[in-house]
Amino acid sequence: MWGEDNPQVQALAEQAQQHRNQEAEKALADLDRAVERLSLTDVHIPLTRTVVGTPRDAFRDHLQSAVGTLTMMCLLMVGSALSLGQHSVRWPQGQGPKFANDGGLSLYVIGPVILGLGVGTLWTMSRTRIGGDPVRYALIHHLTRAVNTCAEALELAGTARDRALRRLDKQCRKAERRLLRAHRARGTLGFISPRRGPAALHAAQAAGALRHDLVRIDVTLDEALPSLGGKLLTICESYIEGRLGALLPEDQLRDAVPVSLLRRRIKEVVQLLFTIAAGLGGAMSANHAASAIGLPKDYAPFVAAAGAILGVTLVWGWRQVTILLELWPFKG
Repeated sequence: MWGEDNPQVQALAEQAQQHRNQEAEKALADLDRAVERLSLTDVHIPLTRTVVGTPRDAFRDHLQSAVGTLTMMCLLMVGSALSLGQHSVRWPQGQGPKFANDGGLSLYVIGPVILGLGVGTLWTMSRTRIGGDPVRYALIHHLTRAVNTCAEALELAGTARDRALRRLDKQCRKAERRLLRAHRARGTLGFISPRRGPAALHAAQAAGALRHDLVRIDVTLDEALPSLGGKLLTICESYIEGRLGALLPEDQLRDAVPVSLLRRRIKEVVQLLFTIAAGLGGAMSANHAASAIGLPKDYAPFVAAAGAILGVTLVWGWRQVTILLELWPFKG
């Protein structure tokens, strides 16, 4: 019924492929128009045009999500098995934590372990070369979308330009995060390699050069936007060629202040720790509230999840919740 010979399946597959082809053609046409609007016709980007104009492989695009989902399911199955067999794993009498003194390995222990392993797996697949082409070329798509927005902001005026500039800030922020991880995602460097340090440092310098042009937008917009677009395209071409130590030429890095990798990593770690603490606090508070009002225990997981989301939202805002949700498979 669902085989490849089924006419309905073939029709759906052809329709999906046609849709992907149209998306690739539109993305390439938008890029060509942006290059023309920014007067960057002297910038040669054959490899970038090839990547942008290539329809995405549906199998590879969904492979990461499928593997991530299967990993989470396996971890949940293992956790459930351990939970069901909790009476066979006993703590020494009086030495275990309060929730385990009844002789069981509680989900209070299994849950965080499963969550940590699952998030770690999804993080690795979404940020390193293990994720395949979708991760390898994600930087290119982020950068070219920013180029399109540069051209759009240069043509527009009034509130429409204001919206385009805000969108450009957001796109450059996302592209910067990808740029600082370029040495992990490109796939030309080993996990332990002396080339990783210089490549990461150069990426920080390139990110600083992009920030320099972003700041100039508020001073000389007509000059800063084409300059920013040119640097974005240069990074695209160099990245695809595998020249991670020469994403931008030296003359374009002269006034750039490297983005602090250490400070950024420390900030991300601290923010993640506070986010986890806020989520756990929200989940515990929600459980206490549910017990106080006599809510059935069957609803406990849903109450805990809602409390965790509410806790993170109150502390960091909804944006941080969406960042965490980006790690979840099938995020759309």
